[in-house]
Amino acid sequence: MKKTVLSICILSGSLFFSPIQLSEAHVQSNNVYAAETKVLSKTSSSNMSLSLHPDIKTLKEMSNPTHSKDEIISTFGEPADVLRGAMDNNLLWRYDYKNNENYVFTHDLDAIDVDALKSGELEYVIYISFEQDEQTVNSIAIYYIDQDGKFHEYREYADGYVKDLVE
Repeated sequence: MKKTVLSICILSGSLFFSPIQLSEAHVQSNNVYAAETKVLSKTSSSNMSLSLHPDIKTLKEMSNPTHSKDEIISTFGEPADVLRGAMDNNLLWRYDYKNNENYVFTHDLDAIDVDALKSGELEYVIYISFEQDEQTVNSIAIYYIDQDGKFHEYREYADGYVKDLVE
């Protein structure tokens, strides 16, 4: 079984991403393993209800990296995963907007399940990245497939810088 996931790497304020194929040696029971990244907790209550998905424009407007942790939780709920970033060991919150209520992506790294986005099992994946103080939001990234089938990483930083990488 091969699974395409997106490896995320933040270096000097820039984000690089590239799809990688994981072989059966790396995927066991749909679990992806990485030595450098730790999952701090998992919750299922934050996975967005199937019928409440906003459109991408609304979702981008909801995503405000100047918000506090409490405001982020008020907007998106509790995160599905609380992780440590592989590069900087920074705090990351992950949110999944599911189209398939049975979809599960269990992993130990800050990755994107590109196959699930392409197949429509997921509509969006959001990562909230925190500064080293673990209170201040550094950036909010939204991963999605557009109507033309192109993969997007939309990222807004706390300083107001916005980028939309399209693959």
